[in-house]
Formats: sequence, structure tokens, C-alpha cells
Amino acid sequence: MEKQIARQFRQKVQALLEDESERDTLYTSLREYHESMSLSELITDLRKVVNSPDRMELFEDVRPLIPLKHQVEYDKIVPNRLAKARIVKLVKNGPDSLGFSLRGGVEHGVGIYVAHVVPSSPAEISGLRVGDEVLRINGYSVNESTHEEIVLLTQSTNYIEMKIRHIGMLPIKRTRTDQLRWEYVHPVPGSPESPNGTVLGEVINNMSNGAPSPKMGKEDRRVFVNLEGTPGLGCSICGGPAYKPGVFVKNVKPGSIAEEIGLKLGDQFLDVNGINLTHADYGEAISALKGSKQLTITVRPQEGEELFKDNIIPKKSIHLDNESQPQDSEEKRAEREELERLRQIAVDREKKRQKKETEEREAEEKKKQEEEQQSKLQKRKSEEDDEEISRQLEQELLNLSLTQQKLDDEKKQEESRKHQESRTQAQRRESERKEKQTRQELDRLSEHDKKRRKELELQQKLEEQNRLQQEKEERMRIHRLQQEAKESEREIQREQQWLSQEAEKDLRKPNLIPSPPKTYMSPSAAQGVRN
Repeated sequence: MEKQIARQFRQKVQALLEDESERDTLYTSLREYHESMSLSELITDLRKVVNSPDRMELFEDVRPLIPLKHQVEYDKIVPNRLAKARIVKLVKNGPDSLGFSLRGGVEHGVGIYVAHVVPSSPAEISGLRVGDEVLRINGYSVNESTHEEIVLLTQSTNYIEMKIRHIGMLPIKRTRTDQLRWEYVHPVPGSPESPNGTVLGEVINNMSNGAPSPKMGKEDRRVFVNLEGTPGLGCSICGGPAYKPGVFVKNVKPGSIAEEIGLKLGDQFLDVNGINLTHADYGEAISALKGSKQLTITVRPQEGEELFKDNIIPKKSIHLDNESQPQDSEEKRAEREELERLRQIAVDREKKRQKKETEEREAEEKKKQEEEQQSKLQKRKSEEDDEEISRQLEQELLNLSLTQQKLDDEKKQEESRKHQESRTQAQRRESERKEKQTRQELDRLSEHDKKRRKELELQQKLEEQNRLQQEKEERMRIHRLQQEAKESEREIQREQQWLSQEAEKDLRKPNLIPSPPKTYMSPSAAQGVRN
């Protein structure tokens, strides 16, 4: 398995890195990392090799070679080539800037990238970051758009919806003849490197002209004008004196486009469509201003106002419109001839510049072809070295895999131990819970038994009292019956005595006349008759 990973990694490296020295740098950095385990040094070395977005997949290929304990930190530092695109929405309120600038364009062979974000601006608040690649603006793809078209598109509306993806790199090109290169926008934690903020903030215009654009001041502003179907800008310009060079607004025609965009007497044009005018001659200024119907002008308000207050007005000036001007003046004709001469000079300079660029491109292509041939020879020569390096890398990967396997086993054992402890604790808690429930149940049953015994004792007492009461009543009833029986016997005895006494009395009397038999009545019967 490790040999297969090493073989696939070697194939990807050979496909992405044609230069042998770059491959050696990559392999050397991996070996040093496995010895020192310094992640910051590894990423610093990788950035020297991954020097363009099309090589960023190397970061993903190197990731399996990083131990698990460093992979989380590794993912935080390196750019994610597979990061999902996100939507950023910006709304412009009034004249305030949205706080971001773009660079690139199809004319430079690159896409559109966010080069600068002003702190605490709407752009930063909405989540825009330096190093974001712009994929769409208001639903339109920007893959085939020039820088000027993108600038006009973002300035023509107050609502911008951008689909972006964070790359973490920016294209750098200080002059037109420089070779395009890429620079990371974030430093590696723990390393002394830092992004070049000056270059990142000024590259928008540097890629359009040979001279770097002037830095914008706090009061400087950038205006965008489309002159299609219009008579012209509607103002006249002039060059400044030797001690204050530049291009200044000499006159603004009422009701013109220049008046609408806020141009005033003494305003200085710093650059036009990326062409620096701070030290440009008269011909270059005219060529820049009349060379396109779509103008992007950086204006410094009333920078040359004192020139006109002190009547230090240059003789040469030109109207930036297409309307007919008063003729039949020798000075006007001379001015037009001078203008034509300067325009021809500008055209000749442009032709020479293009010819020079063509020669440089041809020389560069020839040099590149020679380098490719030399690279092929070196590649053929270094195949054996690559095989040796690959074997070493396979061995290192095997060692790393064994180490990783050991760490994984230890981690599994630790997890198993923790799991067993957690299960033991859970069982102990469950046992304690059941024991507690049992004690509570026994206590509850004990209380119930006590209560039941009390009730039984009370019931027995009541029954005993009832039994005693019944016995007492029975004894009283029997005693009453006995008394009544005794009373009846005494009454019978009294009646018998009375009867005997009466009988004796009758025997003592002479029996002269027979008398009817007497009816005897006992005292009790007599008492009943009386009642």
C-alpha cells in the first residue's frame, strides 16, 4: 500500500514539476520535515515549488504524508484548492467606496482577483478577502473579461453580487515586460515572510502600463466615463510647468460630461486607463485620453489651481471633445499641426514598443525552447536519480506508515481503555442506583409494615374493647335476668304465703252459709289490674 502511494505521488510530481531542481527541492523538504517535524519549514519550502494556482493540487498530494497530529494545522495554513465558491453581496450607499480593488484580466492571461480590501469597509464586512478569485459578477462570467470591463461593470451599478472562491494567491507584474508571477497573501505562521502590501495594492494599474501608477491620496477619486455616442469629455487640458509636471484641467464646458462627473479648473489627471500621467509628456497624455471611448481616470482635485490663479497657464492646451472649434486662426492651425506631430510621435513610440515587445517575446520563446530541450536532457539523465529518490521516499513512507500504525494502535488501546473505564463507571453507577432503589424500597416497605402493625394493633385493641364491652353487657344482662328471676321467685313466695294465710283464715271462720268460692288474685296481678 505504501509503495503504491509513493508511486502515485512520484507520478503526480513528475507531471506537475518538469524542472528537476524543483522536484529535488520538494523531496528534500519532505525528508527534512520527517527529520525535524517542523511544519512551518515544510510549508515554506512547499510554497517555493507551488508557485502558481495550477500547482495547488500538490498540497493535497502531500497531505497523506503528514502525520495526523499535524494534519489539522496543515489544513489551516495551506490554501484549499477544492474550497467551495461563496456569494458576496455589496450595496453602495452614496459616494462612499465599497472598499476593495481588483486586478488581472484576460489581457494579462489571468482571471480577476481581489487585490486589496480596506479594513472595516463594506467589502470586509461582507466577507471579501485578499486572494479571492472572482468567478461571476451579477451573474456574468468574468473568464473572458478585460480589467477595464470589470472596473466599468463594478462602477456602473450600486448593487454587486460576486461569486468568489478563495485561492490565497495573487498575480504580480510590476511592468508590462515583466514575467507574470504569483505571490501568497498570507505568511506562514512562525516564519519571517510577509506579503508585499504595496505591490498588492497597486498592481491593478501596473499591469496596464510600463510606469507604476501613483499612489492615491485620501481626496483622490477615480471616475469612469463612457464616451460612446457623445461629443466628447467636454473639457480642455494642458501640461504643467517644469517645477510641477502633469496634466491639468484648464476649462470645463457647461453642461458637458466633464461637468457632470465633477471635473473642475485645476484638477490633475494622475492616470488614464492605467497609464501614468504624472510625468508623461503632452503627446502621451493626448494619446491616452483620445485612444479609447471608455476612460478610467484618477483625479486629484484642484492640485493645479494655483497655476491658474497666478496666471501660470501653459500655452499648449487641447479640447477633449469632438465638436468643431473656431478655425481661421494661425495659432489654431499650428496647434493642430503640433497635435498631429505629437500624435505621430506617440504612434511611433507605440510601434517601437510593440516591436521591442515582439522581439523580446521571440527571444523569450527561443530561450524557452532551449530550456525545454535542456530540461528534457536533464530529465532523461535524472530518471535514475528519481528512481533512487523514489525508493528512499518509499522507505520513508513505509517507516512513516509503521510509526503511524503504532500511534494508531496506541490510540486505539487508549480509547479501548477509556471505553472500558467508562463502561465500568457506568456499571458501578448503575449498581449504586439499583442498590439505592432497593434501600428506598425496603425503607418504604418497612414504613408500610410499621404502619400496618400499628393499624393491626389498634384494630386488635378495638376488637378487645368491643369484646370486653360485649362481655360486660352480657354479664349485666345475665345479672339483670337473674335479678328478675329472683324477684319473680320472691313474688311467687309472697303470693304463696298470702294464699296460705288466706286459707288459714278461712278455716278458722265458722262455715254457716256456704259462700261462693273466692277468686284469689296475686299482688302482682292486682297491681296489673290497678294499672
